[in-house]
Amino acid sequence: MHVLKIALSGVSEDDAALFHKALAGMGAQMSQLWLWADEGEADLIVVDTDSVWGHMAWLRAVGTGKRTAVYTRVAEPKDSDLVLPKPFDPQAFAAVLAQAARERGMPVGDGVRAAHQAVAEAAFAAREAAAETPAATAAEPAPPASAGEPAEAAPQTAAAAADTAETPDTQPDPPASIGALLLAQRLDGAYRATSGTTTVVLDPENDAYYGEAMLKPIKPLLDLPPDALAPIDADALARARQGQAHPLARLRWLAALGATPGALAKALDPQASYRLTRWPQIEREFPRHFRIATAMMKQAGTLAAIAEASGAPVEDVADFINAHHALGYVAIEGDDGGGAQRGLLTRMRRR
Repeated sequence: MHVLKIALSGVSEDDAALFHKALAGMGAQMSQLWLWADEGEADLIVVDTDSVWGHMAWLRAVGTGKRTAVYTRVAEPKDSDLVLPKPFDPQAFAAVLAQAARERGMPVGDGVRAAHQAVAEAAFAAREAAAETPAATAAEPAPPASAGEPAEAAPQTAAAAADTAETPDTQPDPPASIGALLLAQRLDGAYRATSGTTTVVLDPENDAYYGEAMLKPIKPLLDLPPDALAPIDADALARARQGQAHPLARLRWLAALGATPGALAKALDPQASYRLTRWPQIEREFPRHFRIATAMMKQAGTLAAIAEASGAPVEDVADFINAHHALGYVAIEGDDGGGAQRGLLTRMRRR
């Protein structure tokens, strides 16, 4: 029995669950046993090239000689890539696995259902059980309104929808800007936002936005209050989707980059030492980030030490750490793996 290993790179948690579930159920279609593994051990890496770091992940995988499959909705794959189009299709996934096995000279056909399900389905069941655990301990609902107190009207804006998502005991301050709303991932539908001559359409259903490709012209738009968002109907959204799509994660990154300009986020210790856990995608509009990333990959350092090693201003280092810590790319020296190291975005999602 042939054993092959597969890894995912840049794939969202929701899509990753679909991959795991599909692999657990397709043993009868294959003569190989496919097991999940880290990228370094994988025979095939499925890369979501639409994600904010997708292109860098693809370059890294190809650079190490790994066979890649491109999971994409909008990108133009290279001729050498296996292609898995979005949205996720189990049959297309099975075809990609079969092709990867065929390239290694392995037979493709009936085979290892029992062995495959014993490993893969058990792993997926464990993932589902873990995912369901928080639901069993969810916070109790807010107490009902006092007798005679009129019920409030349903929220009509993205900000209002975000405000009502929390109970009075745990509700944080409402997002003060479109950028904060994006970081908290609280958009409840498709919206259009305009600042000067720049207009973008936000499409959380596809985790994409449409409009300006450069980031700096969009920055003033993210500073606008949430009520500057204008909901759009299905026809307008369909027209927007005919244009070039960009990963919505790029705007979340940009929002974190400018959330506290020139200073570390309140949750981060200015005296701590920080390091990058992996190489990020460097946006060409921010050339100093390459030097900062290089310094932080070499060793952990304080803000001042990183600034000295990179030749970048301390303010730029702080913004860089904020943005990449929010996405989980920055670790704190001596951190035990909890608390601050989870990243701003993780905590904001749990609010």
